[in-house]
Order: sequence, then C-alpha cells, then structure tokens
Amino acid sequence: MASRFRWQSSTDRDRTASAMPKAAFRTRLKAWWEGYDLSEKPSEKRVTQRAAEPRYTRTCRFSPAVDTTHLLFGDARTLPLAPDPLAALPAPLDIGPGAVVLLLGAETGGPAVALAGPRGFQLSVLEPDRQNLSVCQEILRDEKLFEKVKTGPVDLDNVELSSARYHVVVSRLLLHGVANRHGIYRKLERTLRRGGQAIFTHYVAADNADIESVEQEMISRLEPQKPTLLIERDETRRLTESGLRVFAVEDATERCIDRASAAFGRWQATVERIAQYQEQARMLQELVNIVEHWQTRLKLMQNGEIRVLRIQAAKMENELL
Repeated sequence: MASRFRWQSSTDRDRTASAMPKAAFRTRLKAWWEGYDLSEKPSEKRVTQRAAEPRYTRTCRFSPAVDTTHLLFGDARTLPLAPDPLAALPAPLDIGPGAVVLLLGAETGGPAVALAGPRGFQLSVLEPDRQNLSVCQEILRDEKLFEKVKTGPVDLDNVELSSARYHVVVSRLLLHGVANRHGIYRKLERTLRRGGQAIFTHYVAADNADIESVEQEMISRLEPQKPTLLIERDETRRLTESGLRVFAVEDATERCIDRASAAFGRWQATVERIAQYQEQARMLQELVNIVEHWQTRLKLMQNGEIRVLRIQAAKMENELL
C-alpha cells in the first residue's frame, strides 16, 4: 500500500512548515489502520482484516510507551540522535578506555551501552525518569554491562555530585527542562577533573524567536513541563559564568531533522509491527504521542525557531583541582 503520510528530509525541495502533513497524524493513522482513504465519506469507511482480526504474537517487554519508542527509533533509543553521544564530535576528545564518565540522562540504555561497551569507559548514569532508568538497567544486563556501570535516579533541580570525579560529563536534550541552568552548570563544572570536558546536546531558541510562545508549543504528553529555552549566546554565557570554557559548537539541527524524518517515514512498517502486540491499542496511542511530540519540534526546527546544538566545554585550566 502506498504511503499517504510522508515526513520531509533535507533532500526534499520544500522544507517549510507548509510542507508538513495537513491532516493530524492520529487521523491518518486511524484511516490507514481501518483501511479507508481520507477522501472517503464516513458511510463508505470499511474495516480491513488488519483491524478486524488482530493476531497477537508478542507482548511488551517494558511498557507500551517504551516498546513503541524502541520500534520507532531502534532498540534502547528514545531520541533521533546517534546511539553513541561522543560520535563525530566537533572537536577531538583525547581520552581513552578507563576514563571516568558521567552520562546525565540514560534515555533507555543505548548511549550507556555505547560508552561502557565499545569505548570501555568507567561509566555512571543518572536518570530523572524512573521507568527509563529501569529499562536502562535491563538493557545493561542484556549486554553483560550492568556490574560495570553505576546507575541511579537524579533530581535535576537538586543534583548532588562528588567534586573533581569525572573526566567527561555528557547530556543530550535534557537540560532544557532545568530552569536554573547556571546552578546545574556550576555543579557539573565542580564534578569535572581539571581539564575535563562537558558535552551537551541542547535545544536553543533563535535570536528572534518568541521564546515564551515556543516554550508553550513544546509542551507535550511526553514532556508536560514547560521548558526553559535560551538563545545560543545566553546558553554559552551561563556555561562560561559557571567556570566552563566553550571551545566548540556544532549545529546538529539538520541531522536531527533527517533522523526523525527517516524514523517517521517508516511509520506504516512500525504500525505493522505494533499489530503483533497484545497491547496494540495502547501502543498506537503512544505512537501518536511520540509523533505529535516530534512533529512540533520538527516544525519549530524547520521554521528556524529552535536549533539543536552540540556544545563542548572544558573546565577552566586555572582551577586548583
């Protein structure tokens, strides 16, 4: 069946918001699932064998939300980003196996496996979401890495970290939820060893964006709390004021758009896989939540209202530790 819903990638000629799907994703999903075209009248709608005679062969390992996310983005992944958070950094990272690394935000285990497995770092993982933390721990057990990685919950507004412990701190698309950015940056600076690096993937607002409006638009079922967005200049200034020297900034917006577009371009294949699950009704709702969450972010990126930056910063060399 030909796809009636297509996400745009960087190779598409028109990357504007007007190119986004006109009908809501939930409407298109319902039509495809029940086997009718959106142009049909309600009385002409017909139910296909797919919707009428479900055949369950699987159950969710974790939860409808987590399993659906993994089907969409890949095992142990929750973001349209590379599995390894240190891959293709804008500036070299001169550390080897045995380096002590803090991953702030587990996602659901993919980045932890990449850092503790092939790279061989001594890894600690702190995750604010209890379910994501539990899934990360199970994934680490699968990979025979659980005993090697320290994992635990964290309250990002009240995080307590040991001084001068880590060579590297990594966080991806997480800290926009922390209003007191200076406070958490200062704590992360203190936990770095002398010459250590902090590597952040951040949402930042465009200089001319209506930040209040963008923040409201980013609220979703997946992230119900209002974020705190900063423009790039203010984000880097807070890092500097916290004792971190920003030495490399890369705009990763296009890659994020392309990865998300590729994942959502395969939504029909994802739905076919969901049809095998006993929890398919819940999973389809979770799929709608995920798509609507990212659809908003893609629109804001394509309109130039937000960007995704990778920022590398180092602890100031004049520190005593």
